[in-house]
Amino acid sequence: MPTNHSEKFFFISYSQKNLAVGEDLKKLDDLYANYWIDRDGMRATDDTWIERARTAIFDKNCKGALFYICLDSLSSEAVENEMSLVLERKKENSEFFLIAVLVGGRSIHELIRNVYVRAGDADLRKILPLSRIARISKLFPDEKIPIIRTGDALESYYEVLYKNLFECGVIINTEAIMNQLNSENKLDEYGRYTFGTFYGAASVTNVLLLNTNVFEERRGVRYIKLDDGSVRIAEEIKWMILDYYDGKMKMISEAVLDQIPGNSIERWLNDFFYKIAFTDAEKSRIVGSIGTLSYEEYEKYNGNGGINPTEGKFWLSSVNIRNQQNKLMYVSGANVDKLGLRKDSKYGIRPVVEIMM
Repeated sequence: MPTNHSEKFFFISYSQKNLAVGEDLKKLDDLYANYWIDRDGMRATDDTWIERARTAIFDKNCKGALFYICLDSLSSEAVENEMSLVLERKKENSEFFLIAVLVGGRSIHELIRNVYVRAGDADLRKILPLSRIARISKLFPDEKIPIIRTGDALESYYEVLYKNLFECGVIINTEAIMNQLNSENKLDEYGRYTFGTFYGAASVTNVLLLNTNVFEERRGVRYIKLDDGSVRIAEEIKWMILDYYDGKMKMISEAVLDQIPGNSIERWLNDFFYKIAFTDAEKSRIVGSIGTLSYEEYEKYNGNGGINPTEGKFWLSSVNIRNQQNKLMYVSGANVDKLGLRKDSKYGIRPVVEIMM
């Protein structure tokens, strides 16, 4: 994934000759790991490389470095320069984490020995100078256990790598953010996030309000009078978290909030609902417009009925699959049904909103 500097990330040091790194990057992308890496091999040709690397390593959100250590990286001057930068950063911030992944050996000592064996009669002082060995020893003393990458145990290797990166806070996915929100007591016991206020289904008869579509407080309780004259009690909106990326959280309301005709969905969501459901502070966190799930999103997020705990009918947005252009769809129990050109039919509405964390 592209590095998101607004979130915690880590620096990757490697040799381009190490093919294992390319495989791991695909896996790290799948895991939503937030990393910074020289993908294009600019170290060998760009005079500004060391400053760009310094900028990344000393960024306030760069929390650590992952070094792929193999015969080629041990023989790389560029990797040695990165080690020097990381040692500087480590002096400045003792919490800056370091992870070593060994490729082609069971220990750093074994890999160093193999560099010498491979060198043969070449000048060892140029291939692996003592200054580089000294930096490696400072970064990874004997008591720091590296992660060993072997082709016959990749599954367990990825589990260990993920665990280390997750504990360091540089895995940016829904599981990670749920743990963070739980630790901050921002989720209820069912893992739901509270954001905004709306009205419940039941009406009350003993409260008189002059204004319509505005929440008003009476004796510590908030009420709203709707256009039809009914007065409802305000309720906090509970949201199910669907996804997390780039500092944004995507959510769907857990419950059906109201019944509306299909031809009014967009106007209802981004005019009526938006105006009354959120405070100014909450509105400032909303990204883009409010919508409903598409068919593809419903299929993606509703594994084993995960986001559809009720039997109530609710709208999906227009889709372009199976020749259903411009035809609304709705969920009915466990089924997804399409609607023809008659869009004045009423079904439930479960808004989908993205907010900044």
